[in-house]
Amino acid sequence: MDMGDLTISSISLTRFNALGGYARHPGTFLTLGELEYFEAEGGNVIGIATMDLTDRDFGGIVMARDRNLRFRGVGVTDFCPTPDEAKSALFVGMRKAAKAQMQAHFQGDETGEPIDFFSHVYDQSRLNPSFVELTTNEGYSPARAIIEPMMRWYEDVDGNFIEQFQTAGFDQRIWELYLFATLIEAGYQPSSDHQVPDFCCSGLLGELYVEAVTVGPTVKNRQIIPPPPIDEPEQFESYLKEYMPIKFGSPLFSKLNKKYWEQPHVAGKPFVLAVADFSSPMSMVFSQPALDRYLWGYEHAGALDKNGKLVISPTRIEQHQWGGKVIPSGFFRKRCFQATALSSCLAA
Repeated sequence: MDMGDLTISSISLTRFNALGGYARHPGTFLTLGELEYFEAEGGNVIGIATMDLTDRDFGGIVMARDRNLRFRGVGVTDFCPTPDEAKSALFVGMRKAAKAQMQAHFQGDETGEPIDFFSHVYDQSRLNPSFVELTTNEGYSPARAIIEPMMRWYEDVDGNFIEQFQTAGFDQRIWELYLFATLIEAGYQPSSDHQVPDFCCSGLLGELYVEAVTVGPTVKNRQIIPPPPIDEPEQFESYLKEYMPIKFGSPLFSKLNKKYWEQPHVAGKPFVLAVADFSSPMSMVFSQPALDRYLWGYEHAGALDKNGKLVISPTRIEQHQWGGKVIPSGFFRKRCFQATALSSCLAA
C-alpha cells in the first residue's frame, strides 16, 4: 500500500517475529489479538494491527529501532471501530515514525553501543570456518538478516558471546540463538537473573529451564579427527548404533554431572536438555536415530507373523562400543531417572 512518498508493505508473522517478536511480552496475548503485520519502506519501522480482546475494537502498535538497534514499541494508535480505520491510523503512525530522526526512538534504558556482530575482530587464524562462510558468502545473506536482529536481544550472560561466536564456540552460540528464538516464539520470556542453566524462562504456562547441549567433532592434539566413513550400509549402521551414541553420550553425561535441577531456582520445575549435533557437516540430518537409541537403550526390530501382521519386538541395549571406548546405553534408564530430585529430563 502506497502512502504518499512512503510504501507500507504487508509482511508475514515469520518475518515480524524475526524482526520485532523479541520485544513482545507473553502477557500481551491475554489482552490483544494480532491481526496483521507491516513494514515501512526502508525497513526501520514495523507495525502490528491489533484487536482488543475485551472491547473487540481495533488498534495498532508502531515499532522502531532503539539506540541498540532493537525494534521496540514507539507508539500505540487510537482504537477504532473497524479494522480498516485502525489500519489507516497505524499507517499514519508508521509514516510519522519513519520520517522522525532515529534519536527520537531511543528509550533511555539502552546500555552500551550497537555491535557489528559480523565484522571480523579477531585474527583470521582464530576465526571459525563456518563463521567466515556466514559472513563472506552472499548466499548466506538471508541468514545474516535473521541472526542480526535476534542477537540485538540476546543477553550475553557470560560476557564472551562475540568471541565465542566468531571463534571456537560458533556452533554452540548458533544453537543458543536458535533456542532463544524458539522460546520467544513459544511465548516464553528469558530472564538474566540466573547464570545457569542457559535459559531461565517464564510464560503463561509457568517456568521452564533449558540447557543447550552440542555435540562437536572429535579433536586430538588440536586437530579435528574426521568421522568414520558411512558410504557402505554396514558402515552407516555402525555409525548410528555405536559411534554416534558415544558422541551424544559424552556431552549429555557432562551436563548431567552439573545437576542443574538441584539449583534452588530450578528445583521442582521443568528442565530440558536441548541437543544439537555438530559433529560433522550435515550430520544432524541423519543422526537422530542414534540419539533415540542412546537415550532409551532399546532397538526395535519388525517382522511379519504367520498371519502377515507386522510385529515390533524391542531389544534392550546394554552398551555402545567404538574402538576402545565403551559406554552404557539408556541415558534415561541408567542416569537421568536415578538422579535425586530430578523432576524432568528431556532431550529435544
